[in-house]
Amino acid sequence: MKLYAPSYYERFSCIAGSCKHSCCIGWEIDVDDDTMEYYKTVGGEFGKRLADSIDAVGECPHFRLGKDERCPFLNKDNLCDIIINLGDEALCSICYDHPRYRNFLSDRTEIGLGLCCEAVAELILGERERVTLHLLRDDGEETEPDAVDEEFFALRERIFDIIQDRSFGIGERLARLSNELDVPLTQGDAESFAELLLSFEILDPEWGDRLTRVKSEGVLLAEEYSDEIAAEQILCYFIYRHLADGLYDGRIKERIAFAVLGLKMIFTVSGVCRIPLTEAARAYSSEIEYSEENTDKLLEALG
Repeated sequence: MKLYAPSYYERFSCIAGSCKHSCCIGWEIDVDDDTMEYYKTVGGEFGKRLADSIDAVGECPHFRLGKDERCPFLNKDNLCDIIINLGDEALCSICYDHPRYRNFLSDRTEIGLGLCCEAVAELILGERERVTLHLLRDDGEETEPDAVDEEFFALRERIFDIIQDRSFGIGERLARLSNELDVPLTQGDAESFAELLLSFEILDPEWGDRLTRVKSEGVLLAEEYSDEIAAEQILCYFIYRHLADGLYDGRIKERIAFAVLGLKMIFTVSGVCRIPLTEAARAYSSEIEYSEENTDKLLEALG
C-alpha cells in the first residue's frame, strides 16, 4: 500500500507552547485501547497522575478536562507533561495524529493536515507553489486503483488543473469549475449563509460573534481575493480533504460547492471582521470540518 501527501506536508511542525488555539483546550481527548494499556504499566507518581486523570467509564476512556477545558497534562507553559515525562511515543493516537487526517482508497492512503491548526493554516496559505501529491511510503505491494478510483483521480486532477491555472484569476477559475462540472456557484449575500452557519452547533462563542457581524453588515460573499494564491490553496485543501468521501455517499458536486463556499466565507469573515486570513481559515475549519454534524448539515444545504 502506498502513502501519499501534499507537497507541503513534511514541512509541518507543531508550534507547541506558542500556539494561541491549543488543540489541548476545549476538545474531548479519547484514549485508545493500546495507549490505555500502556498507561496502566506506568508506575510511580506520574503513573498515578495518569490513572487519576482518565475517566474510564463509558464507551471510550478519555482525559478529564480541567479548568477552562484544559487537558490535565497541559502545563502552565502550554506544553504537554506526557511528552516531557514519557516522550512523544506515549501520546494517545488522537494526540499523536492531530492535525492529520486520512482518506483510504483502493491502492493507497492519502494523508493531509487540517486547517483547524494555526500552524497548518500558516503553512498552507503561505505556500506559493502549486500543490502536488508526493509518495511518502511504499511497502512494495503491487496494487492498482480500481475503476471507480481511477475515475475519481481523473476528476480530481481535472479540478486541480482548473483551480491552479494561474493564467486566470480566481473568479474566472470558479466560473470554469462551475461550467465544466455543472456545479452551481455559491454566491449572493453573505447574510443568508452566516444565518445558516449560526443555526449550526457553535463550538467557540467568538465564531458566533463573527458570523453575527457578517450577518449584520449586509455584504456579498467574497468575489475578489486579496491573495489569489492563498485562495487557490484553500480550494485545493478542501477538494483534497473532502472530495474522496463523495465516493461513499455520491455527494461529489456538493463537496465541490462546499469547497467554494468555504473559500468565500473565509475571505468574507476575514474582510468583515478584519482578522488575518489564516485566523479566519482556522476558525472556519474548527467549526465546520471538525463537527461531523456541521459538515453534514452544510452538505445537505448545498445539495
